[in-house]
Amino acid sequence: MMSSMMIASQISQAVNCDPMTNLQTATIINEIINSQVHQRLVNEPIGLKLVTAFPGIGPITAVYFNNDNIYKASQILGYFLFMQRDAGKFMTWLSTYGCNKGQQQAIYNAVEEYVQRHLF
Repeated sequence: MMSSMMIASQISQAVNCDPMTNLQTATIINEIINSQVHQRLVNEPIGLKLVTAFPGIGPITAVYFNNDNIYKASQILGYFLFMQRDAGKFMTWLSTYGCNKGQQQAIYNAVEEYVQRHLF
Protein backbone atom coordinates (compact mmCIF):
# COMPACT_ATOMS: atom_id res chain seq x y z
CA MET A 1 0.00 0.00 0.00
CA MET A 2 1.36 3.38 -0.97
CA SER A 3 1.73 6.13 1.60
CA SER A 4 -0.16 9.37 1.14
CA MET A 5 3.18 11.18 0.64
CA MET A 6 4.05 8.83 -2.24
CA ILE A 7 0.62 9.37 -3.79
CA ALA A 8 0.95 13.13 -3.30
CA SER A 9 4.35 13.10 -4.99
CA GLN A 10 2.96 11.20 -7.96
CA ILE A 11 0.01 13.57 -8.23
CA SER A 12 2.36 16.57 -8.09
CA GLN A 13 4.54 15.10 -10.83
CA ALA A 14 1.56 14.25 -13.00
CA VAL A 15 0.12 17.75 -12.86
CA ASN A 16 3.47 19.55 -12.75
CA CYS A 17 2.93 20.94 -9.23
CA ASP A 18 5.53 22.41 -6.96
CA PRO A 19 6.92 19.60 -4.75
CA MET A 20 6.36 21.84 -1.71
CA THR A 21 2.64 21.17 -2.10
CA ASN A 22 3.23 17.43 -1.51
CA LEU A 23 2.63 17.81 2.23
CA GLN A 24 -0.61 19.70 1.64
CA THR A 25 -1.74 17.09 -0.87
CA ALA A 26 -0.79 14.28 1.52
CA THR A 27 -2.77 15.96 4.30
CA ILE A 28 -5.85 16.18 2.09
CA ILE A 29 -5.45 12.54 1.02
CA ASN A 30 -5.17 11.46 4.68
CA GLU A 31 -8.34 13.39 5.54
CA ILE A 32 -10.23 11.76 2.67
CA ILE A 33 -8.99 8.28 3.61
CA ASN A 34 -9.83 8.81 7.30
CA SER A 35 -13.28 10.08 6.35
CA GLN A 36 -13.91 6.97 4.22
CA VAL A 37 -12.67 4.69 7.01
CA HIS A 38 -14.90 6.55 9.50
CA GLN A 39 -17.98 6.16 7.29
CA ARG A 40 -17.30 2.46 6.71
CA LEU A 41 -16.92 1.84 10.44
CA VAL A 42 -20.04 3.68 11.59
CA ASN A 43 -22.31 2.44 8.80
CA GLU A 44 -21.60 -1.28 9.16
CA PRO A 45 -21.69 -3.74 12.07
CA ILE A 46 -18.33 -4.03 13.82
CA GLY A 47 -18.47 -7.81 13.70
CA LEU A 48 -14.97 -9.23 13.37
CA LYS A 49 -13.31 -6.05 12.06
CA LEU A 50 -9.73 -5.49 13.12
CA VAL A 51 -8.57 -2.45 15.12
CA THR A 52 -7.36 -0.96 11.83
CA ALA A 53 -11.04 -0.46 10.92
CA PHE A 54 -10.87 2.69 13.05
CA PRO A 55 -9.70 5.90 11.40
CA GLY A 56 -6.33 6.82 12.87
CA ILE A 57 -5.20 3.24 13.53
CA GLY A 58 -2.82 2.06 10.87
CA PRO A 59 -0.58 -0.99 10.82
CA ILE A 60 2.06 0.55 13.09
CA THR A 61 -0.37 1.69 15.79
CA ALA A 62 -2.21 -1.65 15.52
CA VAL A 63 0.96 -3.41 16.70
CA TYR A 64 0.77 -1.55 20.02
CA PHE A 65 -2.81 -2.73 20.52
CA ASN A 66 -1.96 -6.25 19.36
CA ASN A 67 0.91 -6.44 21.87
CA ASP A 68 -1.75 -6.01 24.56
CA ASN A 69 -4.00 -8.70 22.97
CA ILE A 70 -6.36 -6.15 21.45
CA TYR A 71 -7.02 -7.26 17.90
CA LYS A 72 -10.66 -6.47 17.17
CA ALA A 73 -12.53 -3.19 16.80
CA SER A 74 -15.17 -4.60 19.14
CA GLN A 75 -12.56 -4.70 21.91
CA ILE A 76 -11.94 -0.97 21.52
CA LEU A 77 -15.70 -0.43 21.55
CA GLY A 78 -15.86 -2.48 24.75
CA TYR A 79 -13.21 -0.33 26.45
CA PHE A 80 -15.08 2.79 25.36
CA LEU A 81 -18.31 1.51 26.93
CA PHE A 82 -16.45 0.31 30.03
CA MET A 83 -15.14 3.86 30.45
CA GLN A 84 -18.76 5.03 30.32
CA ARG A 85 -18.21 6.90 27.04
CA ASP A 86 -15.99 9.43 28.84
CA ALA A 87 -13.93 11.18 26.15
CA GLY A 88 -11.09 12.18 28.48
CA LYS A 89 -10.62 8.72 29.96
CA PHE A 90 -10.90 7.07 26.56
CA MET A 91 -8.39 9.38 24.89
CA THR A 92 -5.96 8.95 27.79
CA TRP A 93 -6.28 5.18 27.36
CA LEU A 94 -5.63 5.54 23.61
CA SER A 95 -2.50 7.58 24.31
CA THR A 96 -1.01 4.58 26.14
CA TYR A 97 -0.99 2.84 22.74
CA GLY A 98 0.93 5.62 21.06
CA CYS A 99 -2.04 7.47 19.58
CA ASN A 100 -1.45 11.18 19.11
CA LYS A 101 -4.17 13.79 19.67
CA GLY A 102 -5.40 13.60 16.07
CA GLN A 103 -5.65 9.83 16.17
CA GLN A 104 -7.38 9.94 19.56
CA GLN A 105 -9.97 12.39 18.26
CA ALA A 106 -10.60 10.40 15.07
CA ILE A 107 -11.05 7.15 17.01
CA TYR A 108 -13.25 8.81 19.63
CA ASN A 109 -15.46 10.44 16.99
CA ALA A 110 -15.91 7.13 15.17
CA VAL A 111 -16.66 5.03 18.25
CA GLU A 112 -19.06 7.64 19.66
CA GLU A 113 -20.95 7.87 16.37
CA TYR A 114 -21.02 4.07 16.13
CA VAL A 115 -22.54 3.83 19.62
CA GLN A 116 -25.14 6.50 18.84
CA ARG A 117 -26.18 4.80 15.61
CA HIS A 118 -26.17 1.18 16.72
CA LEU A 119 -26.55 0.96 20.48
CA PHE A 120 -28.52 3.93 21.79
